[in-house]
Amino acid sequence: KASLSAERRDDVIRNLRSEGRFTMGEGNIVYRGKLASADGKLYNVVYKGLDANLSLADKVANIQSLQVNALSGAVQLDGAYSFKESIPSFNVASKVQGIDVKELYAALDPKAERDISGRLNADMKLAGNGKTWEEIKPNLHGQGEAEVLQGTVYNFNIAQSALTGITGIPGLTNIINPSLRAKYPETFTAKDTEFKELKTQVEVADGRMNIKNLRMAAAEFLVQGNGWADFNRRVDMRATLSFSQRLSSDLSQSTREIKYLLNNQGQLEIPFSLTGKMPNVKPKPDSKFLGQ
Repeated sequence: KASLSAERRDDVIRNLRSEGRFTMGEGNIVYRGKLASADGKLYNVVYKGLDANLSLADKVANIQSLQVNALSGAVQLDGAYSFKESIPSFNVASKVQGIDVKELYAALDPKAERDISGRLNADMKLAGNGKTWEEIKPNLHGQGEAEVLQGTVYNFNIAQSALTGITGIPGLTNIINPSLRAKYPETFTAKDTEFKELKTQVEVADGRMNIKNLRMAAAEFLVQGNGWADFNRRVDMRATLSFSQRLSSDLSQSTREIKYLLNNQGQLEIPFSLTGKMPNVKPKPDSKFLGQ
């Protein structure tokens, strides 16, 4: 244990069961079989019900059909972990269901600021190398799709920020009046953005996540867009914010010029860009589009 990193010194595997074939000779370990553990803790992550088919030879572990309950959800994966070189490498195809995003943040970096919470479902293929998350981040690559359900983006109210951004256009100065703020507090007065679902396709490369077909659905609006985000919380997005028909109608009644910004479904649409470092970013409406 003296040679282990701080995050590994509390590792414990309880009720370990193994059924298979094991040989050792001339410094080489060969194992093939089934591995199971009732519960334990690895990399500061508490788990239950670990079950896997595993083969180990020539300092490469091939993992098949691993299933484990962790981070308040379930994880399934297949992959390989090589420790032939001084810097280990891996590739993995994983499926996660119901993972608690707050717990995931804490597992990856206990000191990281939390931008988002919710329940994560994802289907990803990833590869990289390194011993710690800081070492892995720059060379991690892969692709997949992910969704966060019933979540919150902290310290960032996207709807209120986007509408505030268009108040510089003549006729739209007082678009959000006190009665609207009172009727839609979660949209216009809340510090955070609460959403029902956040879905996207993701490509990971060069220390960032390229985001395609992002869709965030909340009680009174829908955001759709594309862009990228990196592991240092920087973002660069182009998207459209569409308000519900109910809220759009109320906005039109308070400010008659809003009717020129409604789409065919009677919804207020605001194209915007989002660039900077979270949470100190604000949606910047497409003033040229809105002016036209």
